[in-house]
Amino acid sequence: ILLVANKMNKHLKRKEKFASFLVMLGQEERQVEIIREVLIEQKQFSMDTLFRRLNKTNRDGYISIEELEEFMMESNTPHNTFETECLLRSFDHDNDGKISYWDLVFSI
Repeated sequence: ILLVANKMNKHLKRKEKFASFLVMLGQEERQVEIIREVLIEQKQFSMDTLFRRLNKTNRDGYISIEELEEFMMESNTPHNTFETECLLRSFDHDNDGKISYWDLVFSI
């Protein structure tokens, strides 16, 4: 009986962790959508300007996790490392670990 109870307890903990992960993922999707809306509503919005602003550290043609983190800190966007990684993954359509110009265009 204890073995079964122990297994059930572990199963419930995994379900709770998974549920928390899904909630966090949903919050990240909302944050991405808010960023999209804010950017598109700006009168002088330019994809090129946005990309250059984000890719300012080494200007290698890709936005790295460090550059995204720096942008979020400069814009006073509340975040943690996990949220920044999720944001990068949501924009990184070719799954190379960085955001290209076309990844950004496709996302916005």
